[in-house]
Amino acid sequence: MRHNLQHQTKSKTNQRRSRELALQILFKLDCLNSKNTSSNNKPSDISQASSVSNQDTKKQSEDELSFLVYKNLLKELIRVDGKCWKEANYLVEGVLGKKDILDSVVEDNMGDAERLSYVDRNILRIGLYEMSVGKKPNIVINEAIEVAKTYSTTESSKLVNRVLDQAKTFAGNK
Repeated sequence: MRHNLQHQTKSKTNQRRSRELALQILFKLDCLNSKNTSSNNKPSDISQASSVSNQDTKKQSEDELSFLVYKNLLKELIRVDGKCWKEANYLVEGVLGKKDILDSVVEDNMGDAERLSYVDRNILRIGLYEMSVGKKPNIVINEAIEVAKTYSTTESSKLVNRVLDQAKTFAGNK
């Protein structure tokens, strides 16, 4: 009995760590994307368009490299086990693959997702993604609230609770 309880606690801890790691990676990606979109590289004529396009491609490559370095450093610093890291990557890839859909669900349930902090937006994205792949909504919501309490504010945890609870139907859950 005791061994089973320890296994459940460790498993839950690993799941939380996976969510937190995914949140940190998604946060960094949002920061990188924000930096790219805030620099208005609009060419003044057609002759400048190709040089700007090359600069954008170079900048994108630098940001991708920066992200990979960040991701590897994070893995080393946190020292997560392989299963935890694999779950975090699964969450990141899933959220990125459905980001537009997830953001539209957030907007349907609260308004403009762009005005949310990067942390709150990504906590909601992770929660919505997990519900969309069949994880139990009440568990997902409770975990998202706990992550919000750790990485954001009490008000954010209430927002996360409200939005995810309203969005249960997104994944066909009630």
